[in-house]
Amino acid sequence: MVANAMFLRSVAIAAQGAEEPATLARCRELEPETAGLHDALPPGLPVATSVEEWLASLWDAIGDAATARRLRVER
Repeated sequence: MVANAMFLRSVAIAAQGAEEPATLARCRELEPETAGLHDALPPGLPVATSVEEWLASLWDAIGDAATARRLRVER
């Protein structure tokens, strides 16, 4: 999930124009929790000095998204 959110961030940053990139729009349909995690990220690229530091700052949001996904797919 985190890798997908990082990928979506790179897609959003590289996108041109005001429209949401098609990749992100499609993810909202297929993986709403990942799209929500992406939306919770601070704007721009990560400023943490390490991946571990960056993930630590997002750990609660990652856990919430993972729980929401598990509940969605278990229905």
